[in-house]
Amino acid sequence: MNSLALFDFDGTITTRDTFSQFLVYLMSPPRLLFESMILGPTYMAYLLNLISNNSAKGMALRRVLRGYSEEQLLNLGRDFYEQRCRDLIRPKALERIKWHKDRGDDVILVSASVAFWLLPFAEEYDLDLICTRVRCEQGICLGQLDGLNCFGPEKVRRVQEKYDFSEYETVYAYGDTRGDKEMLEVAQIGFFKPFRGTKTDTPMKSWEAR
Repeated sequence: MNSLALFDFDGTITTRDTFSQFLVYLMSPPRLLFESMILGPTYMAYLLNLISNNSAKGMALRRVLRGYSEEQLLNLGRDFYEQRCRDLIRPKALERIKWHKDRGDDVILVSASVAFWLLPFAEEYDLDLICTRVRCEQGICLGQLDGLNCFGPEKVRRVQEKYDFSEYETVYAYGDTRGDKEMLEVAQIGFFKPFRGTKTDTPMKSWEAR
């Protein structure tokens, strides 16, 4: 009986957030300055818990992604992955993914980021991908969330939509923020902020997401 391994991407596999970096990657310096002024209050409202994560991310997506073709975004996502993301990936995270794959475990990338730059990573390491979805119609991105942001309880709901935990010997989870709290709690073995030190294989049963 094999196990199930759930990996967050931003900050867990990578050393920093990639969602905001991708939005920056798409914009010229003048547009970046303009959008920063528009989105700054939204970000502050989210930090102060005045608006939800879904609302904040939806606003950013509408401002930046709307109007691109899906093909453009997939191509830009692959370029972004090759040019920016590769240097952010933690070697110890790749070692752990390989450890699970060598055992025959099902390994899932579960991310609040969107697929455009996650797909190349998932394809390269033969991982299933569950992530935030963006609505497109007739090949054009509308810049709207398709469902909820894949964050917090939504991560667990989306995973359990596809996978029956009772069919696995053990469920592992790896995360680094409060957006991974429920995913870490539902796993039998959860790792909070792994791959940063030397004892990356030691599960943390007592942790606090900050």
